[in-house]
Amino acid sequence: MQIKCQSVGLIFVSQEAYINQILQKFNMAEAKGVLTPVSREESDNHKDVSGKVPYREAVYSLIYLATATHADIAFVVSKAARVMDRPAEKDWNNVKWIFRYLRSTSNYGLRYTRDSGELKVFSDADFAGDMAILCMIQNDVY
Repeated sequence: MQIKCQSVGLIFVSQEAYINQILQKFNMAEAKGVLTPVSREESDNHKDVSGKVPYREAVYSLIYLATATHADIAFVVSKAARVMDRPAEKDWNNVKWIFRYLRSTSNYGLRYTRDSGELKVFSDADFAGDMAILCMIQNDVY
């Protein structure tokens, strides 16, 4: 975990090194980045991949990341964790999508200021319903 004091009263907490490490570990370091943590594509491939891919290890890595500095992936990681006992190929593809998202957002983190008396968290996975951006994402044009 990297903690940077950017100025008086401003602290930035990130896990860029950890993200790069897990991307390397799961062979996703060179993957094309995406702009959202969840794919709009719905696969119906229910082929069992348990024992063939490091699903459980990947999800545990993502849980740690979601609880420490990346609250933006918490929802999709919790969905991935629901099928740890018997993941299907579609579930593994969803986990790989999260890794692709992290590839694009590895420099994100949490910023704390002295003036803020409370912690505020914002997450907007669908870009406030902006159809132009969603179409670009869907067609991998960005």
